[in-house]
Amino acid sequence: MGSTDDTDGGAPLAPEDRRFLDGLAAALRTLSDPEAIEAEACKRLAERLDADRVYYVTIDEASGVSLVRRDHVVRGGTLAGRHKVSDFQWSMPLLRAGRPYGVEDSRTSDALPDADRAACTALDIIGLAVAPVLKQGALLGALCATTAAPRAWPEAELALVGRTADLIWSALMRSEAEARRARTEAVLHGVAEGTTDLIAAIDFDYRVLFCNSAYSAEYARLWGAPIGQGDHLLEGIHSWPEERRKAKDIWDRALGGETFNTVMEFGPDPATARYYDLRFSPVHDTAGNQIGAAHIFRDVTEERRIAARQEVLVDELQHRTRNLLGVVLSVARRTRANSTDLDDFEHRFMARLHALGRATGLLSRLDAGRRVSFDSLLLTELEAHGLHEGEVRSQITLDGPEGVTLASSRLQTFALVLHELMTNALKHGALTGPDGSLAIVWRVEEAGEKRRLSVEWTERWTEPRPAAGEDGFGRELIERALPAQMGAETVFELGADGLRCVVSAPVSRGWEEG
Repeated sequence: MGSTDDTDGGAPLAPEDRRFLDGLAAALRTLSDPEAIEAEACKRLAERLDADRVYYVTIDEASGVSLVRRDHVVRGGTLAGRHKVSDFQWSMPLLRAGRPYGVEDSRTSDALPDADRAACTALDIIGLAVAPVLKQGALLGALCATTAAPRAWPEAELALVGRTADLIWSALMRSEAEARRARTEAVLHGVAEGTTDLIAAIDFDYRVLFCNSAYSAEYARLWGAPIGQGDHLLEGIHSWPEERRKAKDIWDRALGGETFNTVMEFGPDPATARYYDLRFSPVHDTAGNQIGAAHIFRDVTEERRIAARQEVLVDELQHRTRNLLGVVLSVARRTRANSTDLDDFEHRFMARLHALGRATGLLSRLDAGRRVSFDSLLLTELEAHGLHEGEVRSQITLDGPEGVTLASSRLQTFALVLHELMTNALKHGALTGPDGSLAIVWRVEEAGEKRRLSVEWTERWTEPRPAAGEDGFGRELIERALPAQMGAETVFELGADGLRCVVSAPVSRGWEEG
């Protein structure tokens, strides 16, 4: 019989029954709602059998609950709703047998206990035809046709009920599968639309099976028009043959069954091109047949820029560290050679280390590729010596353009020079009393493609001063270190009434005046 696992069995179907089943199958294929499926099938079977009521019941033996979603009723009340399996316990052995059966008169049938006969009579169930749905040994449901008067049920009618039950179960399984697929697609669509990653899938003709909004928008940004389901992926790139070739080659690898990751640059021109991290994989249907390819890709242009910047920063840090250590060692040796004792060494050495620290602090606040300007270094040293405000500041004149940059690798040496000059001006020079003056003037001199920063440090005082620089470290930096390390040209003139120091050093080509 059609309701069993292995065979349709039973009486042969009459031509009109076959037409009925074919028509029912066609009608059910157009329906997806379980209630509508059951309603349509029950209505048609009731008309075909001239029954008073037809209903399909879903049975869950584990929970002891059965469900009638819809029934077709000509006479009597509806049975739609949930019921206890125990309410028709008498029928369970017959249902588990797996074959349709008929009850001619429930009031007199030995198949029903007395209590159940009364219950059936109350529901106008006198004649009864039932076809169980038994799959792999599990009782899943039953299709029931009832009449309000006694009725004999020929084998052909029972066979028709059994075949109809099978059609209903198949349609319900299809409906359930479609519902699951719809839910899965909704979830996947939500995930795809909720990410900034770009997702797309194509078939073997390069037509889009799916793409999320992020992919469509990026495609439009690159190639001038959005793309959607059914569109040809390579069509929008036809004006850029090389980019079209790159896209086709990489998609063909996935269409050939390969799964891989790669990073590539795409874009019609350097101004709009971006780097993408791409993951490609083949796409298969439920039978395992490849139907196309998919990829997920992410714009990693900014990540690559940051990584490249980090490499530059690390290289620059290593370079600066080596230079700084060299300067510190040189400062330590020179300071030790001219210190009277350990306390004197500590005082001088720490002051010079602080000067180096201030220069390093300026470097650490720069973006990659930028330079420290001379005026910012000068103002930092003025502040460190307390010369940026008050009466002493009134003795100082500053004159020069802003934004003249210095080579980072030689900044520490320049910072030490300014530190030594300012320290000596406060201890021995123009700033030891109110009668002195300090003028710091800097200019950029251009000679063809070369640019030099010329700094003139001029101190004036009226009363004789002792020789500036107890150990001559500042003068040594100016006359020896700057020419050696920066290619500077220097002048250091110390007289009874003042000091004139001139430093002319190469500056970067990108200097600007603010």
